Amino acid sequence: MKTLLGAVCLVVSSYAMASTQTNYMFFQSDSQAHLEKNADSSYTLTLQNPPNYLSYFSDRPARSTGLISLSDFLRLWQDKSVKDNFSEVPPNVAFAMMPSTGKQQNFVAVVSDPQYSNNKVTYKLAVIGKQSIQTGDMTHVDAFFDNIPWNPGGFGHSKE
Repeated sequence: MKTLLGAVCLVVSSYAMASTQTNYMFFQSDSQAHLEKNADSSYTLTLQNPPNYLSYFSDRPARSTGLISLSDFLRLWQDKSVKDNFSEVPPNVAFAMMPSTGKQQNFVAVVSDPQYSNNKVTYKLAVIGKQSIQTGDMTHVDAFFDNIPWNPGGFGHSKE
């Protein structure tokens, strides 16, 4: 009986711990972008007109949504005080975009090294899988970023 009670307590406490941590995913879009292949087989994606804000949302049980500024979002790679920051744990990102051929292109990549300059955002992509990726000018670019835990006080706060 004690063993069963101990197992139940362990399961309940694990569930309680898991359900108290809310993870947030991010959505970024742009009407125009350029994708090029690098010598090391990675890719560089340059968003030509990124919006000033990204949408974020959480799954159950929180089911919350909001906006985060582009500058605060990019800090998720740079701020080492953020728990599981994107520099330590680079996000997987699902991309959907339209090459000039008009045939939709979808792929998943690990995203790193974001740069912001001259109103453009550049990401380095390591494509997951062996599919052929078309490079060049893209339109209707959508990016769905992996999750990051909500830190005490919100995004960009300490790892406590």
